[in-house]
Amino acid sequence: MTEQEWLECADPHAVLGEYAFGTVSDRKYRLFAVACCRRIEHVMTDQRTRHLVDVVERLVEGQAGDDEWQQATGDVAQACAEYSSAFAVMFMENLASGNYILSEQDSLIHAQHFATGAAWVLRHPLATPHISGLPPYETTPNATEVARWTATAVHPEYENDQDCFWKSPERPNQSALLRDIFGNPFHPVTINPAWRTLTVISLAQAIYDERAFDRLPILADALEDAGCDSADILNHCRQPGEHVRGCWCVDLILSKDR
Repeated sequence: MTEQEWLECADPHAVLGEYAFGTVSDRKYRLFAVACCRRIEHVMTDQRTRHLVDVVERLVEGQAGDDEWQQATGDVAQACAEYSSAFAVMFMENLASGNYILSEQDSLIHAQHFATGAAWVLRHPLATPHISGLPPYETTPNATEVARWTATAVHPEYENDQDCFWKSPERPNQSALLRDIFGNPFHPVTINPAWRTLTVISLAQAIYDERAFDRLPILADALEDAGCDSADILNHCRQPGEHVRGCWCVDLILSKDR
């Protein structure tokens, strides 16, 4: 993949494929998966599913423990069973009738089935010491599966999983999320310690904690005041588009892992 292809790619599978396991931290992959789930919150309406997304995100930060994770996982297991059963009934009824146009109720079942499926994949947390008895986490495959399930959740047609994913308008959005989180591998960026003034760090931390990414242009101004002359950093802070937790620029300022 060339740099131009990287910048224009609308296929998250291809973008993920550029990273071998271990090249990017587990945290980055996990935050990408969380961001995919947050993008479909308008259809991820079951509170059990949304709660698990919150728990996993806090787990990445070391702020969630074993009991909370176990409870959230159990709740989503129940949600998955409910929506999978409803989806199977819907599938068989539509198959028998030859009706492949989803009703409003069918669309809701379709969305919840795939949204809870995404959370079920997402449930595999990082292998952290404070969570006991976890299986090894296969970072890239799990992140890819979360992307596929969330993309399918917002696709309204009654198709099989793979067809829904390849047609979903979420795919280019997910690719943009990956670029925001992973950065540009063709142009690795470093930061001058002198640019990390108290003002810059305070702004970056608040943006991260509050998900207030609309303040990134203010951060760019503070960086310039601190002497920052990196076009990559300043342009990323000022460019339009979606930014999420894990944003490479904010992580760089806060010295978070890559």
